[in-house]
Amino acid sequence: MEIIRIELHKSGELSVTPINNWNNLFHLIYRTATGVKWNEKSQCFMSPVPREWSYLDWYANIVTSVQSEIGVNLKVTKKTEWLNVPKELKKEILNCDPVLISNSKHDLKVVDNILHAANYESPEYYSIRPIKIEAHEAWENKEYEKVVELYKSVENKLSEVEKKRLKLAQKMLKGKERF
Repeated sequence: MEIIRIELHKSGELSVTPINNWNNLFHLIYRTATGVKWNEKSQCFMSPVPREWSYLDWYANIVTSVQSEIGVNLKVTKKTEWLNVPKELKKEILNCDPVLISNSKHDLKVVDNILHAANYESPEYYSIRPIKIEAHEAWENKEYEKVVELYKSVENKLSEVEKKRLKLAQKMLKGKERF
């Protein structure tokens, strides 16, 4: 589904406006516990004011949450209107893969929320969580050797996003070897 507008508001929130409210289901996004909200009046998805995450992280979170929870693929097009979005952020959004950007921070936050809501603590999950956080930080710093080393140590416990990230890090390292 076409995104008709991406806006950075004076309040600090980021909004993503789809061409329409598909089957009037977008208001259900609040149930995902991802921080994404549907603004009925403006007919757009809204992020909170970023604290730990960047605007790019929030854009990716909106797009992947809508896709995974409602089944709608939001896409930027040539017609998308950009309001108050810095050129660098626009460039990042246009060149990003939201699934890869919707990173382990997001995965960990969602899993933490689920475990907390269920009043259940998985010792196994919490034992590998520091490894996943460190691998995510290495990914953001383009430290691909470290990403591979960390993810390989818990490979059978990686999310689909983390598995893709591991493969990409391995490809990046192979590309370096050629030069």
